[in-house]
Amino acid sequence: MLKVYRGTEEFGYADVKAGTEGTRTFAMHHGRGVTGDWKVYITSRDGQFMNLQIQAGQHD
Repeated sequence: MLKVYRGTEEFGYADVKAGTEGTRTFAMHHGRGVTGDWKVYITSRDGQFMNLQIQAGQHD
């Protein structure tokens, strides 16, 4: 399960099944850019060991 926050704004959970990928996309509005203090929490429902690969990028 993947949960994303920007400051105190919560974007909810995204359920990512074993062996699959999860992508969250955030867009800038009115040329202000995507700014702020971001946090990403990743957990399993049953405490299973996870092998994670995490990437973040910004595109113009």
